[in-house]
Amino acid sequence: MKNVEIDWLGCCSNCGCELAIVTTEHGCNEYLFDDDVVTCYECGNHGSVYVDYSDDLPVAICRWGDGGEECQKS
Repeated sequence: MKNVEIDWLGCCSNCGCELAIVTTEHGCNEYLFDDDVVTCYECGNHGSVYVDYSDDLPVAICRWGDGGEECQKS
């Protein structure tokens, strides 16, 4: 497992920070995978990645563990 810093995943539902540390086995700075672990860089809030394949291009979405709304960037 490795950690990558991601600034395009979206904002933390707790503090609004847009920088996250993602723990991933196969991902990189450009691609994330289902169930990668997300940690907010500022407040430590945790979540996981969900990849939505419903459109032509997959979109990575963070589902925050605090029950906060999904916050995404495409």
